[in-house]
Amino acid sequence: MSEKCFACGKTVYVTEQLKILNRVYHKRCFRCKVCNCVLNMKSYRALDGNPYCRAHYPNVSEHGAQMNYGGGQEEQVQEEVEEEINNEDLEL
Repeated sequence: MSEKCFACGKTVYVTEQLKILNRVYHKRCFRCKVCNCVLNMKSYRALDGNPYCRAHYPNVSEHGAQMNYGGGQEEQVQEEVEEEINNEDLEL
């Protein structure tokens, strides 16, 4: 059974779908809320269920809202792990 694109409302076939943020999009319909540039699984950031490009991602400290990360999440976790390792080395 085909699903409807959250952005355009048209049918999304399996070969062209992107399931993200608990929604289904055409790959070309997953766009930044501000500048409308096409996003993908690695390039998006989400705030309150809305997708943003990295340049237009709102300052979260002002919002206190729920955050979701696309591809950059692994980088953030890696940075935190490296910082923790460095702090442990300093304590020795």
